[in-house]
Amino acid sequence: MSVTLPQAFEKAMRELLGEEFPAYQAALEEPAFRGLRRNPLKCRQGELEPLLPFPWKETPFSPLSSYAPADWKPGALPAHHAGLFYVQEPSACSAVTALDPQPGDRVLDL
Repeated sequence: MSVTLPQAFEKAMRELLGEEFPAYQAALEEPAFRGLRRNPLKCRQGELEPLLPFPWKETPFSPLSSYAPADWKPGALPAHHAGLFYVQEPSACSAVTALDPQPGDRVLDL
């Protein structure tokens, strides 16, 4: 897969990243990680794992998230329709883990 960046964006990124731009460009060519996040309001740890067609492989970002195979079809699973999990790129879970919001905290999710 070849990623073509808009010229103005590429120019800005080259200026920003300098000698690291080739590594950035190479990273854009890599396949994206796929993942899921268990909904702790609907199921506890250990309840979702037996319902998945692949082994749970916890990410370093959150105990609620797992890597998923690239060819995985989440919509085919009743657990997805029941809201037991949702599809989320694994690193997207890192903000919640790092911030550790507590009851009463306000969080703006953009």
